[in-house]
Amino acid sequence: MILDARTWIRAEVGRRRLPARLLFGLGLVVGTVHLGCSGGTPDDGQVPEVAKETPASAVSSDLMAQSWPVLVAKGEARAPYESSGYVQLTYHRNPRKAVSAFGDDQALGRARAHADAAAIYRQAAMTAATAFVETYEPPLAQPYDPAERVHLLMVSKAILGDADGAKAALAEVQALGDANVAKAWSAPWVAAVEAGTCPSDFSASPFQPPAVAPGQWPTIDDQRPSYTVAERDPGTNTFGVDDPTLLVQLALWHDAASKMAAPDQEKMLELYGARYRLPCEGGVASEDALPLDLMFGSDLLTAGDGAFMAALTGEQGLAAVESFQEKSLIANIAVAARGEGGKIEHQRAVDIANDLRKSWRSLQLEAAGEEHGSHMVFADVAMAALYRDLAFVAELEGDRETSGKLRIAALDMGERHSASTPAGLLSLAAWDADNQYTIRGLDIIHQQARRMPSLEVVRSALDLLAIRVGRSRGSGGTPGM
Repeated sequence: MILDARTWIRAEVGRRRLPARLLFGLGLVVGTVHLGCSGGTPDDGQVPEVAKETPASAVSSDLMAQSWPVLVAKGEARAPYESSGYVQLTYHRNPRKAVSAFGDDQALGRARAHADAAAIYRQAAMTAATAFVETYEPPLAQPYDPAERVHLLMVSKAILGDADGAKAALAEVQALGDANVAKAWSAPWVAAVEAGTCPSDFSASPFQPPAVAPGQWPTIDDQRPSYTVAERDPGTNTFGVDDPTLLVQLALWHDAASKMAAPDQEKMLELYGARYRLPCEGGVASEDALPLDLMFGSDLLTAGDGAFMAALTGEQGLAAVESFQEKSLIANIAVAARGEGGKIEHQRAVDIANDLRKSWRSLQLEAAGEEHGSHMVFADVAMAALYRDLAFVAELEGDRETSGKLRIAALDMGERHSASTPAGLLSLAAWDADNQYTIRGLDIIHQQARRMPSLEVVRSALDLLAIRVGRSRGSGGTPGM
């Protein structure tokens, strides 16, 4: 399952919902901490000395030297990634332009762009699914909710990996029969939910994307809204719904395009995208080393990080942190960032990340023999990636507050040098929705939909949740969406 996917399964540790005031405050707290550290101040052009007695001292210097910011420190090593395709993908974070910007001789780059698109739509589906579950389950559920809420719960729970919940909702969907206006959208999910898997056959879906073709970008503009539902009180609201099935179909389309673009690299592409698979898809088992083309500018810092993240979000779970600490820089740092309680500590992680940013700058200078403007950029991108990676580990450890602080630290870093990734931003939106906080998620969708308009599908779910949360916190609440 995808990196952020499995973290949404409600585990035995339980979960503590974070109030909206804390979610908003986290951004201020993290920003203050970040600006108070060396990594948050303007770079003075000097490569600082690496601090001595710090938690970062426990991080493997060998693995740091094998990270992509160091491997591309020299101009000749960096040159292949200064082409238009990689510029769009890793500098501008625009996979839509990247899929066509890569030349026919850059098959793996084009495949990676489609893989990134698949990750984005998967996280978008996670965000929409989470919002629908929060809206239509207690304590926010209302007796006047539309009958088709059971369809939305079935699809959403299936996406989130809640097989039992999806089966329970399926029984209610089947009881609706022809009264379900979303019946056509339910069809692709019935067999999959009964089997406890993700659907793969969408031949019965009302949305049929064009034939898979690398370099293309299908849209769903004519599919919105997917259907209109009515609340069950006489004379109350009707409203349009954008079905999350659309997002799953787009994710699978880009998956297929990715493998078609570089068929000889299918295993590597699966490993690269493993951290963003949906919970219902299952994990990816592989210890192969990723090529630099799939590491450059990504959240996977070394060749062994892909296998680690796949194991972390697959069957190994948290045991992967220890088993990969000598092969994966992310795992190695996760061990160093753990405190006395055996879990990642936010301040410790921030201190390590800031120290490692200095280390990257020193290693880049040593490798290249001279400074280059890209060195600072790549160090910042790697630092933001590190925050996102550690956030996933913290989430699996059951510490949602630390996970949130690290996600927002990555967001804070992302304001510099395009260090935010669309999939990472949507992962944050899904985390926020799970805490019934929609303001930031709606802003993320607004920004990302400028480049990828199909992401507007998520707005339907977040708007419903925002209205429901607002009314539930008002004076008694008012019937409505």
